[in-house]
Amino acid sequence: MAASLEDNYLTMHTVSVDNIQVSNVILQAIEENARARQAVETARQQQTRQEVENETNIAKAEAEAKIKEIKAETESAANRRLAESITPELVLYLEALAREKHGWYKYNNMHPSVMTID
Repeated sequence: MAASLEDNYLTMHTVSVDNIQVSNVILQAIEENARARQAVETARQQQTRQEVENETNIAKAEAEAKIKEIKAETESAANRRLAESITPELVLYLEALAREKHGWYKYNNMHPSVMTID
């Protein structure tokens, strides 16, 4: 438009347009574009949320595994110390204490009878 005015020795410095009307097709295309952008943003947010949740679950599982490992090591060490502390003499001593407290059990035809020490 400015070029056609220059042919007539006129210069256009500014233009103001009021009451712009856009066709329904263009409006629909703009709305579809906005919906598509929103869908992409929602998908990104869901992906980020899932990644954070996955990382949290992995950290939690690793912590639980470490706790189980520590408990197993502790129990194993305790069992080793207990096994090392049991001697034949200790077994005989505990048996003597039990017999002193509860008496001697004698089995006759699979029916126990108790003989007490007086």
